[in-house]
Amino acid sequence: MTKMYLKNIKLILDANIGDKLYYSHFNYHTFVIGYFLSQHLKRIKFGTDGTFDSICIVAGKGNIAVSIFMKTLTVGVKFDSIKYDCMNESGRNEYYLDLMKRGINFIAEKKMIPHAELTKAMKLLACNQLLYKWTFKCLTLPERNIRVKFTCQLSPYDYTLCAEIVQEDSGLLIGSGVVVRTKPDAIFFSHLSRKIYLANDRITITSTWGVPLIYLELLNIINGFVLPLDCESPYSYDKQATQNFKRIQHELHYDNEKFI
Repeated sequence: MTKMYLKNIKLILDANIGDKLYYSHFNYHTFVIGYFLSQHLKRIKFGTDGTFDSICIVAGKGNIAVSIFMKTLTVGVKFDSIKYDCMNESGRNEYYLDLMKRGINFIAEKKMIPHAELTKAMKLLACNQLLYKWTFKCLTLPERNIRVKFTCQLSPYDYTLCAEIVQEDSGLLIGSGVVVRTKPDAIFFSHLSRKIYLANDRITITSTWGVPLIYLELLNIINGFVLPLDCESPYSYDKQATQNFKRIQHELHYDNEKFI
């Protein structure tokens, strides 16, 4: 029998609490916790008892017994909406971690899970104020003595892909800026490809299916400016496909500063 590894964990709100906006905002804000822990799980390769490979912790009206359906182990934790609504940003971040911790502790009493490793990872995320950063791509342009480092940052409020322009010989930072900003959910940023390339005096960021989405003019990069521009639709012959393409591009320029 093929060994089953624990690979995903997430914290979501019970859909019966609040309206759709309340529900979706909570899930956006907690996405970074599950994403960070899931990346950690993939590295440690923890083998389960063969009945589940994912964990879902549901914040709702009270604890429910551990249940398993379609390889997902689900448990409920009590959510205090009155308390939550009165919290500031910092308080809510702590509350998210507390809900996740309570769920993990409850599951650990019933099933073998990497409890210590998950607890340690959450402490690290808390120390970083729920900001998860990782290197996306480094593009070296030796003939220009420039290196462009693309870095991802995921928070409870957004995902950003930033570019730093560095002189290769001196290491001097000559410019930086945001290339992509989306809502904090992989559904918006997971289709960005690491196959970033230079051609025709443009640095182009493509989708995972190889379609150019955004580009940076090389002249701007040389002068230390990060000014992302949208690529033309490759589907000019198809109105609906072009609309879908433009919608994806629009999602990469998320600008709702009042997302709470």
